Amino acid sequence: MEITGTLRNARLLLEGDPRCPCLRGQVYGDSKGRFADGMTITTSRLKAQEDGQVFRTTYSVYRVESWA
Repeated sequence: MEITGTLRNARLLLEGDPRCPCLRGQVYGDSKGRFADGMTITTSRLKAQEDGQVFRTTYSVYRVESWA
């Protein structure tokens, strides 16, 4: 499983956004080159929680480094 990016100050959003459930936070190390380090993003809908702090969306895998 390749980690696509790391999220810092992440929040789990369960409502209020059509993508929910999703994560919002500052992304670092985006391996796909879509986001600059420190940019605040909202992920697409979460498909699964993998190993503890690792979350899978349809096309990406994020590791949560810290929670807000």
